[in-house]
Amino acid sequence: MVGLRPFGWDTAIKHAKNFTKGLPNGVETALDASANVMVDEVKKLAPSSGMARGDTYKNSIDVVHAEKGLRRIASNKFVTSISTGKTWNLGMILEFGVSHSWVIRPVLAKVLFWSSPKGVGFAQEVTHPPMPPQPHFAPAIPEVRKKFPNLFNTMMVKLWRG
Repeated sequence: MVGLRPFGWDTAIKHAKNFTKGLPNGVETALDASANVMVDEVKKLAPSSGMARGDTYKNSIDVVHAEKGLRRIASNKFVTSISTGKTWNLGMILEFGVSHSWVIRPVLAKVLFWSSPKGVGFAQEVTHPPMPPQPHFAPAIPEVRKKFPNLFNTMMVKLWRG
């Protein structure tokens, strides 16, 4: 078969070169775009009371790790247990909840202080009740899928056409 070319071979080779030339950058660009939309959707659904305290927690949600073919979205806020020394990601605590009570003690002062609609409170320690899950990462996924319904199919068609 030396010297023979199948019908359309030149066109197929041209498309293949365009496809492979733009593929890595196109995939990374698409991942960046979808990750940014995911961050926005998670922030919309994120809790803003209790441990989340207003916009502080929402502003901590971002792309915390990026490498070829991967974007990791999480909170960059962490809390450390004084009694166990373990550090936990605040996003994970809020997403999945805490099934047990825990004691809160002051770190920098001699007493805890808080204000609520019932008045001002002071204590040397407080037992925090279990905390129910407040999902906001998982419910954001369908919203992103709605915004990018055929993300990779569309990208492949554009790359193929050059």
